[in-house]
Amino acid sequence: MNSKLNKKVTNYIKKIKKIENNFRIEDFTINEFNIWPLVRLELFKKFGENKKRFKENKIKKNYFKIFFISLIHLFYFFKYNKKIKSYNNRDIETIFFSDKRFYYDKYNSKYINSLIDPYFYFNKSKKKIKIEIINSIGGKKKFFEPQYLNIYSLSIFRYIMLKLNFIFKVDLRNKIDKKLKNIEKKYSLVLNSDEIFKNIINIKFQTIVFEKIIKTIKPKSVYISCYYNLENFAISYVCNNLRIRCYDIQHGGIENYHLMYANWKYKNINKNNLLPKNFLVWDKRPISFTTLPNTKLKNFEITGKQSINFWKKYQKASDDLNKEKNLKFLHDLKKYKSIVLVCLTTDIPRQLPRLINELPKNNFWLIRAHPRHTNYNLIKKLLSKNIKSNNYDINLSSKLNLNVLLKYSDKFITDYSSTIYDADYFNLPKLVINNDINLFRSWKKINRCIFSQNFKIIKNFVLKKH
Repeated sequence: MNSKLNKKVTNYIKKIKKIENNFRIEDFTINEFNIWPLVRLELFKKFGENKKRFKENKIKKNYFKIFFISLIHLFYFFKYNKKIKSYNNRDIETIFFSDKRFYYDKYNSKYINSLIDPYFYFNKSKKKIKIEIINSIGGKKKFFEPQYLNIYSLSIFRYIMLKLNFIFKVDLRNKIDKKLKNIEKKYSLVLNSDEIFKNIINIKFQTIVFEKIIKTIKPKSVYISCYYNLENFAISYVCNNLRIRCYDIQHGGIENYHLMYANWKYKNINKNNLLPKNFLVWDKRPISFTTLPNTKLKNFEITGKQSINFWKKYQKASDDLNKEKNLKFLHDLKKYKSIVLVCLTTDIPRQLPRLINELPKNNFWLIRAHPRHTNYNLIKKLLSKNIKSNNYDINLSSKLNLNVLLKYSDKFITDYSSTIYDADYFNLPKLVINNDINLFRSWKKINRCIFSQNFKIIKNFVLKKH
């Protein structure tokens, strides 16, 4: 995280704290929803310096395509509704909702969702089900095969009615504009009202569908990961209304810089009906009375990082350790004196190319791009342009299971990736290329964690025997 982004984050944190200190639920309530989490989400999206601007060229609607897709949903309406009714006879106690975007690793040639599947596997309930919301069933074979549902096919008639309800949409639009105008003026914010309007419409429809699913199954508990996507907002809302325990599984860092998990006033948390009320966390170090998993509310359980536990149990089945190309790459690392794993989030720390160029070539650098937030092709191009030697890799390092990389590494460097916790479980010496420790308070509790942007200090960290 560079200094420019640090200042932006710090500025938003100040504004969020001001809102939390003066929080009134009526200021953020539109119809049945409290939109404060959606406002936070809009601020959170502004972190990325290469994100899309508010004003974008409108895509021309293809009405023939929309009509054709609607017919497909009508065709599947009976299929999916019949499928849901069949769950009613299975006495299911627990639902795990899996996000189709998070399938990165493979075991026995089948993909796993590392955010959900390990928790699904280690959950002791024998009456559990894994559900995945999809547009179409793709070609990926899953290690834990989910039950596939399409929310538009399930309630296509309600969706059409909502889309055609112009009176409702005009009324909603006026309410949003009025609320946001007051919020912007009071707290000096600039918000994307179009995005918030679109999100509320989507959440409104999705709550109808998820209520239908959850009421039919009647589970005692529901599990999600990354609560702040629209599907999970809707699931959390439904669970709160039906008084069903909804657990958000930790997927990343819970640090001061994270506007969705940190800087909450504990008295305000349960006032937000789009938030889950329960959390599964890796360990207690990041948790405080200002985080969503909250020490005052005691709304969390410490589970450890189940993705690491799952990998340790099934690593022999990992595709990464059963491919000749990967095994040769890992074997060749042994000829180097030290292996340094660098986990990126969005950008390349400016010190990195210089480090690789100036330090002895008996150090090998495993550079891992974030699977979703890093511009992989751009970073690969920049590394190739600025690094003179070949004692680094970004290709395989960005594809291999993180646990494999950690197992073969001697040191760990990051900008602000939560993979620092994974490195800590592997007892690696850790360095964060950042000076603003206030954004990473819990990381100070991690042993052998250095914070610095100073080239000499970073250089000594790499050269030192730990």
